[in-house]
Amino acid sequence: MTPAPHLTVYGPTTLITGDGILPLGSIKLRAALCYLALSAGPVAREALSWMLWTHAGRRNLRQLLYQIR
Repeated sequence: MTPAPHLTVYGPTTLITGDGILPLGSIKLRAALCYLALSAGPVAREALSWMLWTHAGRRNLRQLLYQIR
């Protein structure tokens, strides 16, 4: 059985999976991943986009979510 992923948010943000430690590039990628992991439920794309980019964030959010996958 593959162990569940482990996200460390205190200190250096790291994501540990069965394949090892995954690199988390940009600050916004780390912020989005932590926000999604710690949220109590689903997060609207518009809310996440507005939180990370004040304008024209929809395209940036699409690219960021692709990186997270």
